[in-house]
Amino acid sequence: RFNAQTREAIAKLKKGEITPPVEDESGMHLFKLVARQPGTIPKFDEAREKIIATERDRIRKERGDAVLQQIRSSPTVITHQANLDALVIPVDPEILKKAQEAAAGKPPQKK
Repeated sequence: RFNAQTREAIAKLKKGEITPPVEDESGMHLFKLVARQPGTIPKFDEAREKIIATERDRIRKERGDAVLQQIRSSPTVITHQANLDALVIPVDPEILKKAQEAAAGKPPQKK
């Protein structure tokens, strides 16, 4: 999906024209309009499997969320905080910060 600025730039194009550089979250882009085709609505038989899969996923998620909510709100469920705390792996804040910066593409800071 394109952001609003990109859609605007593409909408203004005439056949054969190229957009000026357009920036979005993934970088700079140029677009050339080769042809413009009218939108089409797919026939039901073409969209049927996708509709069924989407609806199946929605129902599965809805049922899973309902079961989780039921478990969380049940008065018979006992949470053993010590057991949960034992599952937590402590992470050095400096190492975490460096990993986040590396994931964001920032160069590491020198001390």
